[in-house]
Amino acid sequence: MSTESKKTQKGNVYIQKMKNGKEQVMVRFSYEGKNYPVKNFTKLFGATDITTARKILNEVKVEISKGRNPFVVTSYTLNGVWKEFTDNKIISKDWKPRTAITYQNQYDRWVRKKLGWKKFDKVRKKDIQDLFQDMGHLGNSSKSFTKLMLQDLFNYAVKLELIDKNILIGFSFKRTKSEKRKIVNILIDEPLEAVRKIYNSIEKYEPQMKKFHTEEVRASFYLFLLTAHRAEEILSLRKEHVILSHDKFVSSPDITKTSEYYHFPIPQEVKEFVKSSLVKSDTLFPNMIRETLLKRWKELIKLADVNIYEGLSLTIHDTRRLMLSVMINDCGIDGLLADYCLNHKPNGIIENYLSFSYKNVEEAYQKFWKVIRGEEIVIETKKIDLHNITLNDIPEAMIPMILAYKREQQKIESDMK
Repeated sequence: MSTESKKTQKGNVYIQKMKNGKEQVMVRFSYEGKNYPVKNFTKLFGATDITTARKILNEVKVEISKGRNPFVVTSYTLNGVWKEFTDNKIISKDWKPRTAITYQNQYDRWVRKKLGWKKFDKVRKKDIQDLFQDMGHLGNSSKSFTKLMLQDLFNYAVKLELIDKNILIGFSFKRTKSEKRKIVNILIDEPLEAVRKIYNSIEKYEPQMKKFHTEEVRASFYLFLLTAHRAEEILSLRKEHVILSHDKFVSSPDITKTSEYYHFPIPQEVKEFVKSSLVKSDTLFPNMIRETLLKRWKELIKLADVNIYEGLSLTIHDTRRLMLSVMINDCGIDGLLADYCLNHKPNGIIENYLSFSYKNVEEAYQKFWKVIRGEEIVIETKKIDLHNITLNDIPEAMIPMILAYKREQQKIESDMK
């Protein structure tokens, strides 16, 4: 295939634009008196820039000095094995479809360019340390996720007998001290004020591009705001998750983070969209791409004129914090029930004694929605006050439950401050 060369740097390593428009990193070199023909380092090793290609070239020369051919068995690089590894995870159903996308995005962003071109036996702990140093500005959860991902990949390489041991075992990165993200540190507006601003702006929102997806975008915004379920779960909703006869969704284990079924009501704002969408497709949001959606969410927050502290942002995931705050502080909903609406399970002894029915969840959501719409609600005050109850008021067998309940309730309310 004829090509059109466009060198971006003088020397033996350069970028060449192919006839199909794609750019490849090409390398021409000599070593120990032998001239080697031009090699496509993008095709061979996945190099995407000149700096990476030069690093690979040094590795190539080392291999040649040891009498090896560095241009064969390139599938044994991290990039080569990664595809086989991920394919097996999907086939075995160890990963949900969206889990696979999350892993792929993380690998492409941090590993592919920096380490992916190396063979497993050429990766040293110093390489891993450098990788995590590059990730220094990220939170501990992102680093932990990357470490887990690499551990699994290297374990797979051990099974393939490409290496004898996993160098990630026992590896630790420097953890950064991070404060728990709290809505009070993000918003200048009161949570209820912010929620109402966003709610009232959704019907006015028009995507800057692909306006024929407007209703689909608006419906997703309503579900994020009014149900506060995780974005990946909402975007994964399919026809079988919709129970129109009971006006509710039933998320299945393959799309929930807890890998359990979860029931939650359908807001009236999206009922017509749900009905019409499922006539056309098996999925509720067939045209929604997470990356594009995040940009649209930022546009919505700007349109809503939500007052946020400078340098911060209000994310889709923050709708969970907003809902918890409004349910507890403005709706008078029990903190543990509000937490349960987020699909959080009670911990410890509380899990053995306390459970909520779907009716409890539905009533909590309906009260939450009425407050957002500006409708009047009745906050019940005649209930057992478990904060002020004394141990003499209850049977001895119930004491552990009450104490655990009070601890959990105080923790949730503390997080809201």
